[in-house]
Amino acid sequence: MSTRESKYEIWRSPKNNEWYWHFKASNGETIATGQGYTDRRNCLNAISLLQRSTRCKIYSLSQDKP
Repeated sequence: MSTRESKYEIWRSPKNNEWYWHFKASNGETIATGQGYTDRRNCLNAISLLQRSTRCKIYSLSQDKP
């Protein structure tokens, strides 16, 4: 049995030449995706921002009804 790790993958789209990223869980499922970036460096910066925000608070924008 192989052990997988969660990972970010980046690529450049041949359609619009923009850079994209997605985050894959250890089971291979894509659980987050990013917008298109004109520059590879900006795509990597977006990933870096997410990596540093792992302990951010979660705020609900909707109220549950009783």
